[in-house]
This record gives sequence, structure tokens and C-alpha cells, in this order.
Amino acid sequence: MFLWRSDRGFYLNDSVDQIGGWLYGEHHADSHAIVFQPESSSIAYTASDGGVHRTMNIEAPSVTWTNLSDGLHTTQFYTVGIDDSDVTSAHIVGGTQDNGTQWTDGTDPLADWVEVLGGDGAHCVIADASAGETYVSYYRGNVYRLVLGPDGEELQSARIDPAGAGEYMFITPRDRPGGAHRILPGTSEACGATTM
Repeated sequence: MFLWRSDRGFYLNDSVDQIGGWLYGEHHADSHAIVFQPESSSIAYTASDGGVHRTMNIEAPSVTWTNLSDGLHTTQFYTVGIDDSDVTSAHIVGGTQDNGTQWTDGTDPLADWVEVLGGDGAHCVIADASAGETYVSYYRGNVYRLVLGPDGEELQSARIDPAGAGEYMFITPRDRPGGAHRILPGTSEACGATTM
């Protein structure tokens, strides 16, 4: 989402300025609230999927936002994937709303997770944690096969979503018929399973 400002009640397009949101510096998209500091018409705060931000002058020609989250993680998982074939593996990968696809080896509960794919993370699978073989996706059906190193660093990447598959939902449902090495994406057109 964009955050807009108008000095004419949005009556004329030439009086509308983007002051935050999507593609605006470090200010996060999907703001859910905006409030002004009491007794101030210039100092404003936003609450978004990226945390809390403050501007000291919302009336400035170019509004600057400061992230006040200081370690606050605002993460909503759409899906979470584990290595079903290895019950001893602590590796976890998860597709998150607006905050990409996050990965952890699970050894340190206080360690930051690693973003392995951006955008709105969606369905994901760890096919073989010991080999780093992980399948991730983001909105509109984009699917990637990744090989991740021991710290979550990307060693290999290939896009594998089926060509000509039709319209995908924003977060595309997937099924794994016949085990972890096949995925069947939900689309408006019939398409076969992608072998992983």
C-alpha cells in the first residue's frame, strides 16, 4: 500500500504526494495505523507489517521515516515447511506475509532467521535438509528450487514453476501428491505436477 498526502482533500491529482508505504525508502508497505503525537500536526507514527515508524515532519516536501522497531519482529507466517524425511532435523523454512521466506537451522532460538526469498513468501518445502535442498515460492505461483548452505546462504537457485499454468491465486495452494518430490500448484488451468 501507499501512504498519500493531499492538501486539497484529494480533490485534484496535482495536490497528492506519496509520503510513505510501498517503494518509499525504508518505510514499510501495508500500514495499518497512523497517529499523530498529541499536540503536534507534524510528528506522526505508522504501524505496519514492518513495525513502527516515526516522522518528525509529515508536512515536509520529502518525508523521512525512522524505524523505531529496534528488534521487534512483526512476522505472520502463511506456511511453514520442515524436512518430513528426517525427524532429527531442526531446519525450518516459512513463507511470511510481506517479509519474504525465512529460514533457520533451528539450533539457536535467539538467532535471527535468514531471508532466502523476498516478497510475500508462500508455500515451502525442505526436501533434504542435510543437502540444503529447499523449495520456496512467493505470490502468484513463483516457485524456486534452492540449495542452501549451512548458514542459509544461497548456493544454487532455479525457477521451476510450470510454464503456461494460467492464473494463480495470490498465495497459491499447493499439494504434494506422491511425496515431497512432487508439487501440484493450484491454478485456473489444469497443469501437471512439477517434479522437484
